[in-house]
Amino acid sequence: YEVFIPAGYYSSDGGSTSCGGPNLQYCAYHGNGDGPDLPTNIKYSIQPYPSCSGCHGKAAWTAYNDQEHFVVHETREAMTDSQLNAWFDRAGYEADDKCAWGGATLAFLFDETVGGHTYAYQMEYSNADRNCVK
Repeated sequence: YEVFIPAGYYSSDGGSTSCGGPNLQYCAYHGNGDGPDLPTNIKYSIQPYPSCSGCHGKAAWTAYNDQEHFVVHETREAMTDSQLNAWFDRAGYEADDKCAWGGATLAFLFDETVGGHTYAYQMEYSNADRNCVK
């Protein structure tokens, strides 16, 4: 499931918040049910509206493009790490985190145009290539 938080609101996870909140610590996140309140086989991502510079990708991207980037990122992680205990590297990054931004040059972010609309994506980590790939 994808939970989208509209513009003007933010999500909070403990003392951490998304864009618009008092303590920006994340742009989006994924998880699974906690058992008592939500079955653990329910996978979800929380998608706050990316209205702050801390969650902005490429200069030409709009907030909608930033949102697409996070939806792709968190949806893939919800599938590849659905129990929050799967593949991590030595630095604690999940596969999508390794290629989330690409440093100061944002080298791992790219656009694809389909049917006249430009979509925002990020490269994904490949164990076979040991690198970020399209």
